Amino acid sequence: MRTEYDMTGINDVRPSAATSSDGGTDVIVATTTGSVHVHVTPSPEAPRRTTCRSEAFATPDHGITSIRPIPAADRA
Repeated sequence: MRTEYDMTGINDVRPSAATSSDGGTDVIVATTTGSVHVHVTPSPEAPRRTTCRSEAFATPDHGITSIRPIPAADRA
């Protein structure tokens, strides 16, 4: 979100709702210019070290599938 919309302020991007299903998670994000619908899905990436010196491995959780603005008329 921050990269896509070039938002760097601490309060520029705030998740406001999320619903999960087998196909991923839909997140409504409030931004300084309006609301945005973000769909994220489980990431198929291989496990990798959690830090460069750690022996622990973790799999990245999710990747963004789509980002689309929510028109003002559709906002609840």
